[in-house]
Amino acid sequence: MRISLRWLRDYAALDAPLSTLVQALVDTGTEVDDVHRDAEDAVVARINALHPVPESKHGVRRAEIDVGGDAPVSLLTAAPNPRAGDLVVYAPPG
Repeated sequence: MRISLRWLRDYAALDAPLSTLVQALVDTGTEVDDVHRDAEDAVVARINALHPVPESKHGVRRAEIDVGGDAPVSLLTAAPNPRAGDLVVYAPPG
């Protein structure tokens, strides 16, 4: 069974680090097979512009996105469906 930490926090005050919570579950006899971390630093970004990459034979485009910082972020995408103005999820490197 998969249980999200967010769901657990709806029922109990769990302010400890994830590793401490996992150890507490194991110590109480709860089997923990694996822990999956979502993209914690992901943000909602707006696509400002899309520019074709002339050298690409696979439809790669350079996207300029607004992530709420001082300057837009440039990245490459091969997705065929994004348009300027769309909201997308952006997970920064690291």
